[in-house]
Amino acid sequence: MSEEKKSKKGCLMTILIVVAIVVLIGVGGGYYVYNNFKSLAVSAIFIPVKQIVSSYPIAEDTKTKLNQQIDRVKDGIIAGKLDESSVSTFLENVDIENTMKALAVEVFIQSYLEKSSLSVDEKQQLKANLNRFLHALYHKDFIKGPNSDKFFEDLKLEEQSDGTMKFPESMTDDELRQVSANAKIVADEYNIAENLPKFDVMANFTKAVDAMLK
Repeated sequence: MSEEKKSKKGCLMTILIVVAIVVLIGVGGGYYVYNNFKSLAVSAIFIPVKQIVSSYPIAEDTKTKLNQQIDRVKDGIIAGKLDESSVSTFLENVDIENTMKALAVEVFIQSYLEKSSLSVDEKQQLKANLNRFLHALYHKDFIKGPNSDKFFEDLKLEEQSDGTMKFPESMTDDELRQVSANAKIVADEYNIAENLPKFDVMANFTKAVDAMLK
């Protein structure tokens, strides 16, 4: 198992264990102790989630919106609206690192596409392939595999010594063409249609939170 998978699994298990402890204290403990422990414990376990959000090269207003949705989940646990099962389902279906990588794809387009000397047709195709890739990434049957790993590898989004994620200063046209080709491979793998509406990562994340809290 890779270190990344171990980290994600460890984060998920920590959250579920704390939620379970909160429930047990609620059953056997006093109201005051329960509510104070619950608030502190649940707030603490969401710190690493917000650290992941903070580490990615996306717009600050987008980070703020993401953190607002994460706080809705946290507050739902504290208020007793969410139990261990619902939190587990949410964390499995809405992978925060996947969400951050998807948002980073949008930044990637803004950072490199207009600066490149790709033809107009190539730029349009790259945008279309990346949009189809995002639709594939959130497909109900999506499973990470060699093709999606290759896509993210060639994006060259790498962790820095301070823990932040960063794109390289520049990418060659051939590297951009490779990213486009990789995106198409994954989209084709999941039979994603051409000319789909622009995938809205933030709206998808918010929709998932809405569904859990309804």
